Amino acid sequence: MRLSVVLGAFALFLLPIQSQAAWDIFQSYVILDSGSGDQYLAGGLNADGASAFAGTDLGDFTAADALSLNGGELKTYKNGNSNVCGGTLNYRVYASGDTPGAFTSLALPFSANLSGSDQKWATTGQAIDLLDALTAGDYVLELYWEADGNDSNPSGCGETHYDSDSGNNFTATFSVLSAGACGTSVNFDGYDYETVQIGDQCWFAENLRTTVYADGTAIQEVTTCGAWVGLSSGARCTSENDASNLATYGRLYNWYAVDDAHGLCPSGWHVPTDEEWMALEMELGLSESEANATGWRGTDQGAQLKSTSDWLTDDGTDDHGFSALPGGGRNGYATNGCDGSIGIIGTFWTSSSNGGLPWYRLLANEQPNIYRNTRWKPYGYSVRCLREVDSSEVQGCTDPEYTEYDASATTDDGSCATLVVEGCTDADYTEYDASANTDDGSCATIVVEGCTDANYTEYNA
Repeated sequence: MRLSVVLGAFALFLLPIQSQAAWDIFQSYVILDSGSGDQYLAGGLNADGASAFAGTDLGDFTAADALSLNGGELKTYKNGNSNVCGGTLNYRVYASGDTPGAFTSLALPFSANLSGSDQKWATTGQAIDLLDALTAGDYVLELYWEADGNDSNPSGCGETHYDSDSGNNFTATFSVLSAGACGTSVNFDGYDYETVQIGDQCWFAENLRTTVYADGTAIQEVTTCGAWVGLSSGARCTSENDASNLATYGRLYNWYAVDDAHGLCPSGWHVPTDEEWMALEMELGLSESEANATGWRGTDQGAQLKSTSDWLTDDGTDDHGFSALPGGGRNGYATNGCDGSIGIIGTFWTSSSNGGLPWYRLLANEQPNIYRNTRWKPYGYSVRCLREVDSSEVQGCTDPEYTEYDASATTDDGSCATLVVEGCTDADYTEYDASANTDDGSCATIVVEGCTDANYTEYNA
């Protein structure tokens, strides 16, 4: 561990007033990218007031996300006959509560001369994947900086100064979410959609852009604004009829496409109901009564869903990876059938209707909450797909009397009529597995990864 070395450097340690030491560090940064570009976070020396690295929650990430260490920076000064030779950023990642491993060093070579005898030492563009090989859980990113120099020799090196929070080092946290039932991506109409699990639900993490229904039937494209108004069948378009908007915002669909018997989402997925949207909103903190209300509801639930970029003046926090985008909408009753509003609103259909009018959701620039109401079917809105629930999928046994008990399991009757284990502990059986954990240490029945009784949906031969 580096702390013993750091503690030994206290006699030299980091004096912010340049006249008090022959040479030292006066600014330090780590450069991180969580998917929206380089962010410079400061160490303990922070003369320009940049956001501090220490204590930051870097966010939640899935296997499809990015958290990269792109580099670091030091700014140093020197007086008299002193010299500065270079810098290093030292970092390590470990699971919260675990014993940390060794630090990895990232060299910070000379970058630029600043005013007077000040210098900058930096590296960028490193693209070090901090999520590589991490499983689901909570993690710590720990780091400190060091600079090499000499107090009295203008060409000498070999003396080390630190920015290390007095030897404690600086830490930030982040979480890796389980992919769960979501997997990593879903291919539909030649495009790979990223997915995200929020609570018990698995959502597309981007707007639908398909040109065909689930069975391959083409969805008519209507580019003329006036023609859009008179439609009574499924249709699609790009926002503002601009093909360049497709890559970011996906496509807009009228509700006739949502309700078409051919299916708008790929096999195993569907356009979520109003109730499923409410379940998402309650997972984000809405009460049941708030979720059932119309109009603007909640506090920051909309901000939690909104992407961290592309909104006109008020990007969201995207706390869960939903990345809701302001793709605008298309007016279904205006004279010309156009609306736009890219950057200002994000609108999303549900598959439910009330009194013949379908429910939808709206997120807006400078609005942190979520709007719920009904709208006329000819309007053009974005669509997110939701994975269908398969009741035959079980993760274990829901009867706590069994060692295989798993509270999240979903057996048909809420119990284990047959023990579900990972193998067999009786060596007389070909299914023998010394690591298996049956209650009685034997195989009364053939043991598989599901259930061996064909009368159960968990049956797996």
